[in-house]
Amino acid sequence: MKRRFTSPHETACATRSAVNSTNQSLKLKSKPLMNPTKITFQITLSDLSILLEIIYSDNINTMETQGAPPKNWLVESILVTILCCLPLGIVGIINSANVNSKWAAGDYEGAEHSAAEAKKWTKIGFFVGIIGIVAYVVVVLVTGAGALFLGSQ
Repeated sequence: MKRRFTSPHETACATRSAVNSTNQSLKLKSKPLMNPTKITFQITLSDLSILLEIIYSDNINTMETQGAPPKNWLVESILVTILCCLPLGIVGIINSANVNSKWAAGDYEGAEHSAAEAKKWTKIGFFVGIIGIVAYVVVVLVTGAGALFLGSQ
């Protein structure tokens, strides 16, 4: 995994050291102009391509290895907490909240693991809640039907 720079200054320092380490120096030539406050620089095309490669190589490589952040299952966890099963939904919410913070910190494997845990607990909470609701409806119908049957005799 490549090092991620936190500030433009660190990126500039790393770029400068990379240019110096490969013994590639930019050939900047100043041209005299009519206006002495303006200075123009001439950079050859090969120097520009080397500089752009150094600047963007880190960004491109990290984007390829990182990809998009995993789905965090936060909305589903909240809905499961409210509608189905409170304890298991809370576990899903905690794992969902960890996904984005771990991804932002650079812990990509931890973010993937938290996303998998959030998915697991959200689905378990959903199915436990559905089974509980169905069981409740069955009990109400059976006891209600039994009361009607016994009451009519």
